[in-house]
Amino acid sequence: MKTLNFKVLKLNQVYIDSIKLWEKIVKDGFKPTIIIAVLDGGYLPSKILSELWGGLKLVTVKVKAYKGFRKKKPRIIQPFPVFPKKGNILVVDDVTDSGETLELILNSLKGKKLNIKTATLHKKPWSKYSPNYYVHEVKEWVVYPWEYVETIQNIAKKFKVEGKNLKKTNDFLVKIGLSKEIVRKVLGLIF
Repeated sequence: MKTLNFKVLKLNQVYIDSIKLWEKIVKDGFKPTIIIAVLDGGYLPSKILSELWGGLKLVTVKVKAYKGFRKKKPRIIQPFPVFPKKGNILVVDDVTDSGETLELILNSLKGKKLNIKTATLHKKPWSKYSPNYYVHEVKEWVVYPWEYVETIQNIAKKFKVEGKNLKKTNDFLVKIGLSKEIVRKVLGLIF
């Protein structure tokens, strides 16, 4: 695990960053008619943005792009609901890593008379696609509050394969910024 640097976010930071994202979008003059949340990571930022716009319509699409810490070719596993023929669409995800997820979604919406913009909380500098709006550029592996359990499970599995004991796993997870209580409870469920 020495090759990955982690940035663990607390829920409060997600709210602050979502508000900053909303401010950037408003300042640019873009007013969506529908928000598309990319599940899982884009849901909470999308919900916050929707509320800031007074309850804007929110729809979801599920894209799978990772297995653990390994990047896979993204694919839509829960398709879009029915869309209007025209309108302003805001596609929201938590992070743009390779950019392939947002490109996949944009390509699937081609041919429709939609004004589409994209927004993420974080963008990686190596992403081949840059969202229209983002709050932070980061190099670290960002661990969002909705990924705590998955991250603990993936790291514990990797450490177990490497022959590291439970204490080393626990210490590492706390060192990267995860709550001692959450780490203890989740590790207690899987060991």
